[in-house]
Amino acid sequence: MEIEAWFLAEDTHFARLHRDLSADRVASELEFNPRTDDMQLRDRPSRDLADAYFLVQVIYDKSRERVSRTLDCLDFEAVSTTLCAKFPDLEALVGGVVEFLSRDLEGSSGPTSPN
Repeated sequence: MEIEAWFLAEDTHFARLHRDLSADRVASELEFNPRTDDMQLRDRPSRDLADAYFLVQVIYDKSRERVSRTLDCLDFEAVSTTLCAKFPDLEALVGGVVEFLSRDLEGSSGPTSPN
């Protein structure tokens, strides 16, 4: 599964990307509803995301800059709660990141001073 399925499922990000874009607009103009459909079942989520963004003439591809732009628009509270409940792979990823960061923080004793 492409990570764009997760991006599509976080349907509130559309309005943060562009004021004229919403999940309702995507649903009315494209053949899927990111709010209610199972985005895991989409054959080409990256194409779906590009099509949704193009409704407002915003380009999406897998370049670092454009993926970062989308990440900046996501609601990470929704990702870590609602979406993790829908997507086991996302839940595993988020859990791994949290575990890594927790270990890193526990192992850190704070700033060190030169001897």
